[in-house]
Amino acid sequence: MTRAPRQHHLLLACIIIMALICALYSSPARAQSEVSVNTLDTSAVASQNKPSVITLPLNKVHVVSFDRSVRDVIIANPEIADVIVKTQTKAYIIGRSTGDTDILFVDQTGAVMNHIIARVDLDISAAAAAIRELIPSADVELRSVNDSIVITGVVHTAKESADANTIAQQFVAEDSNVVNMLRVLGDQQVLLQVRIAEIQRNVLKKLGLSSNITFSTNKGPGSLAFDITTFGQDLASAFEAVGQFSTGAPNIPQTTYSALERQGLVKTLAEPVLTAISGESASFLVGGLIPTVGGVDSTGNTIIEFREFGVKLEFTPVVMAKDHISLRIATEVSRISTENSLTIPIQSGATSITITGLSVRKTESTVNLPSGGSLMIAGLLQNDEFTTIDGVPWLQNIPILGALFRSPSFQNNQSELVILVEAVLVRPTDNKQQLALPTDGFVSPSDFDLLILGRLFKQYGSVKNSDEVPIIGGPIGYFMP
Repeated sequence: MTRAPRQHHLLLACIIIMALICALYSSPARAQSEVSVNTLDTSAVASQNKPSVITLPLNKVHVVSFDRSVRDVIIANPEIADVIVKTQTKAYIIGRSTGDTDILFVDQTGAVMNHIIARVDLDISAAAAAIRELIPSADVELRSVNDSIVITGVVHTAKESADANTIAQQFVAEDSNVVNMLRVLGDQQVLLQVRIAEIQRNVLKKLGLSSNITFSTNKGPGSLAFDITTFGQDLASAFEAVGQFSTGAPNIPQTTYSALERQGLVKTLAEPVLTAISGESASFLVGGLIPTVGGVDSTGNTIIEFREFGVKLEFTPVVMAKDHISLRIATEVSRISTENSLTIPIQSGATSITITGLSVRKTESTVNLPSGGSLMIAGLLQNDEFTTIDGVPWLQNIPILGALFRSPSFQNNQSELVILVEAVLVRPTDNKQQLALPTDGFVSPSDFDLLILGRLFKQYGSVKNSDEVPIIGGPIGYFMP
């Protein structure tokens, strides 16, 4: 009995010892398997380590140092940023293009020891420093939005705004990637007055004879008519056509004596006035539209186009600095001219169209002038002379008597043109102040004024204004010494 219980206790002790040994061997294995799972789960480690954000200018370098050795580098988008590892504890991040990307640094054990979000922007600081250095009076701020630079702030002139825009364009890939939101202080409205003055003088002198002589032929009925100014040509053609010529008594000639002297004078004075904001274009036209032939369509129908004529003005002002204006001006004065007309046959020559021509005075220029200053931008002095002599061959060369067989004509055209411009910086007037109008003080005539007195108006001009004209007082008459 005593022996059996002792063996029983010994067996129980052996079982307990074996269980303890198994437990000791199994717990390290379980612990080792759990550690390996955690080291491979990089997302869990990354979530525990909050990522750091760095802002990196484009094409610049950022240095990162570590307390452990780096084994691997993982870049989400290599086109945005690149990483160069020179030593095991130091790396260099280079901005390649604008945008954001994740960069993971893995140590020798495979754990993520650093998570960086690299944000690559345009080099705003360099652009802002360049603007402050070149335009010290400008108060501007620069911001980066994706691939663009936004400029905000205040400048004094439109030229400073344009210069700031040009400087910022040097730091972007495309010029359109610069958004200019600068506000210009001061007066930026420009009033332009153009004066176009032209004098044309025409002189025409004509003196001579023009006769028609009729000769009969013996080769058929009828007669031949000859102009004395082309007698030789018609005479030769008559002999060639008939073969022989009979110098019978001619009919009584019809002779016309022409003596003409004509003088013409044309004066043109146009003064268009136009106002525009600095940097914006404005146009002005006083005249009309004339139809011209633009071509023929596929069905043979004539295409009619309309062309402007009259006084035309286009200009673009830019306020460069205080009281200094740059103007791009295009002026044109045109009028209908029958001398430049053109007749075009249509429908196989059955009918024709006459296109009216234009006489044009046109100029384009870019000038700089102060506010209130005037400048002559164009001028023309033209003198054309035309001399023609019509006469009878051989007969017009006879001394003294040859003057009866020729008709001289002399024409002289003189033209003088001047174009002046004046630009002024202007401000809007007070709403309470009334501006003068051409119709002020005009009163239409009554029936008595129009029919009996022959007046076109009853009153033109304000009586109140006439009373306000200052009267100069003083002695009158002759002063004898």
